[in-house]
Amino acid sequence: NLDVIKIIPNDDSSDVILSTLWVDEKLMQIKKVEMTGKRSGTTSIELEYADKNFSLPSKVVFSFNLGNVTMPQQAQTNQDNDEHQQRRGRNQSLSGKVILTYSNYKINKGIPDIFFEEKKK
Repeated sequence: NLDVIKIIPNDDSSDVILSTLWVDEKLMQIKKVEMTGKRSGTTSIELEYADKNFSLPSKVVFSFNLGNVTMPQQAQTNQDNDEHQQRRGRNQSLSGKVILTYSNYKINKGIPDIFFEEKKK
């Protein structure tokens, strides 16, 4: 069972309209985050945890659907990108997925505590 938390910004100037979090309260782990923006479409982040003892993800899947977007002219770095933009057309849906996997975490090993202390000015 997951708790669902919905977050609506108080500030109208925020690009985020709504954020939704799915949280495993027992394990104190965020399992999924979904954000919807005014101009940036919807972004989803799913987290998987291999080790129940640490709340560090073993896999993170970023999915995005930016809706209808047009690449800014300055983002086009070469002629190939310009040709790709013309083939893709203007104002077409842009979506994708990025998968990150993590392994071999080293937690509190080999780094002295003093390394994390803030230096006095």
